[in-house]
Amino acid sequence: LTFDRKKQLEEHLAGKKHRAAEAAAAGHWAAFQRSSWSEASLALDEQRALVTCAFSLPAFLDGLPSRSRADGSGVAPHVTISSLAPHKRLMLWRYLRELMPSRPLLPEVFAQLERQHGRFARVKEILESGQVFAEAEQAE
Repeated sequence: LTFDRKKQLEEHLAGKKHRAAEAAAAGHWAAFQRSSWSEASLALDEQRALVTCAFSLPAFLDGLPSRSRADGSGVAPHVTISSLAPHKRLMLWRYLRELMPSRPLLPEVFAQLERQHGRFARVKEILESGQVFAEAEQAE
């Protein structure tokens, strides 16, 4: 690192936003550990990284089967929570956790839906509903 970059990094690490992000990550990890979303097939360090890093929709969608549309956009309707790879499931947990901060148990609602009625836990609808909710929140 050059002197300027090192100084910027030090200022960033000492800043309020970074401390707030670290505190939020610790809260996400603690909530995840109490949840039913744990993935035994992933190392604990990998699980922690997936649920404490910010959610990225492009990264989540990468590699998922898409609808057979000309532009290839959108998740295929047959993709359910249970069909996701373990790391994608944890990314989805983080998305659900951030979607409605006032409803921190939202991921558990979808975990229960998956356990009881798995065929209805379709990722496409979860993401679309999340987008509608986010847009409605911004409109207020």
